[in-house]
Amino acid sequence: MRPALTAAVLAAAAASLLTAPPAAAQRPVTSTCEQPAAAAGTYVDIDVPIPGAGTIQLRAINERRDIIGWYAGPSGSPTHSFLLRDGDVTLIIVPGADHTWANDINNAGLVVGSYQDAGGGQHAFTWRDGAFTLHPAPPGTFSSLRFDAVNASGAIAGSRNFEQNGVFGAQAFVMRRGKTTLIDAGAFPWAFPVGINDRGDVLLTVQPSAPGPTRGSYLLAARDGVVAVAGCPGLNAFQGTVTAITNQRHLAGRMGPFTGFSGVVYSDAGVTAYDYPGAVSTELVDLNNAGYAIGHAAIADVILAQPFLFVPRGRSW
Repeated sequence: MRPALTAAVLAAAAASLLTAPPAAAQRPVTSTCEQPAAAAGTYVDIDVPIPGAGTIQLRAINERRDIIGWYAGPSGSPTHSFLLRDGDVTLIIVPGADHTWANDINNAGLVVGSYQDAGGGQHAFTWRDGAFTLHPAPPGTFSSLRFDAVNASGAIAGSRNFEQNGVFGAQAFVMRRGKTTLIDAGAFPWAFPVGINDRGDVLLTVQPSAPGPTRGSYLLAARDGVVAVAGCPGLNAFQGTVTAITNQRHLAGRMGPFTGFSGVVYSDAGVTAYDYPGAVSTELVDLNNAGYAIGHAAIADVILAQPFLFVPRGRSW
């Protein structure tokens, strides 16, 4: 049974944000935030052939190298989702929903995400091979339920809004085989899962107050306790994010200022930077256990970015 995450442990963890990876070092660190190692591999542009699609945002890649993401047309258009498999696109649109956000996919092809109804309520869904299972937000959640990540066994990490004694927040949870286990974020009323690996480690972003334009701190909730997610300076601000965790507890995201960030992976060996050739900014969105990564590269305009796949050296697409 997962141990409770107490306020004292979480507060101490958040206060001790370090510039080292969250897992204990297993070998000498060979690269740092100041001198990161350059990722060895090839950047491949991803074309998502959806007629009329404007903005394309990649979200997740599994071990089969299936990719999911979001797309939208002109400003104000609904956001819907897609699955890209072997060059073919399958649209993922919850029937009757105003917006559909697919957030993760596991090796069995199970997709998890959220959708918005006509009244503005946000609910959760799972999807596989064209079939949806809808999970309406339960009472007391202010019509807000999200599925954010799924692992190989089908465990789903998500969050739901709550109000207790006049305090509003978001409660993170893990749902396994229909049973929901809450993650006690202690002093942090706002907690959102970022990822879950096959070991059941849940990567969280947490905030002491209502989410704003800047990011919160990051914590790793595991069966052996809670640790602050380590990273380069600025990780708990808008200049740095982490968005994925592998079975080896490698963390992927970005570092640096908004107009010139690099993709980054933190591991027990140090820091690895990912920079798309010729781009002014590069971000990683997801990293699978084989080292394949997806992200976006801003060539000249930091708003309009090129989706890409990173293929590690010695491997093929």
